[in-house]
Amino acid sequence: MRKNLKLKVGVLSLAAVLLFSGCVMVDRDFRLTRDEIFDSLNSLDLNTEVQFQIGAGLLSLGKFVTSFSNMNQDTRDMLREIHSLQIGVYQIENHRENLPPIPTKIERRLKQRGYLPIVKVKAKDENVWIFVKMRHRRLGAMYIISLDQEELVLVELKGNLGKLIEKAVRDQGFHKKELQAT
Repeated sequence: MRKNLKLKVGVLSLAAVLLFSGCVMVDRDFRLTRDEIFDSLNSLDLNTEVQFQIGAGLLSLGKFVTSFSNMNQDTRDMLREIHSLQIGVYQIENHRENLPPIPTKIERRLKQRGYLPIVKVKAKDENVWIFVKMRHRRLGAMYIISLDQEELVLVELKGNLGKLIEKAVRDQGFHKKELQAT
């Protein structure tokens, strides 16, 4: 009887490790990038508000659960294209009049990891950088860095992002009026 209980606990533990691996803590590269940004912005007092990773195991479980829900099929199809998601939101405690820029060494770090910058916005009260990574001539990952007076947000999204965008445009439409400046 005791041997049977140990076997069950072992199997459940192994299943939990395989299913939820990488589902809570962000990976090493994400932490290193975050730490470099923190070091470069040392004049700001940054506190972690939210930081997590949703890995393949938890995403698979979510996809399975949504297959039984009344969720829109288009949304479920788009969810299938996401392989992993890492998010960090860091509150800035000491607001400053002039926001420091996102350090250029972060761009070098992301380029070393295969990311290419596609958008850089620098304004008085906000900085946003968007990087993409191509895999086999397809959009495979996106890294977003957003810094404003109140918070720093880091997002890394991996998957079949080209298909995700294609489905979103196809299913939700692409309205030219929304893109025109007012």
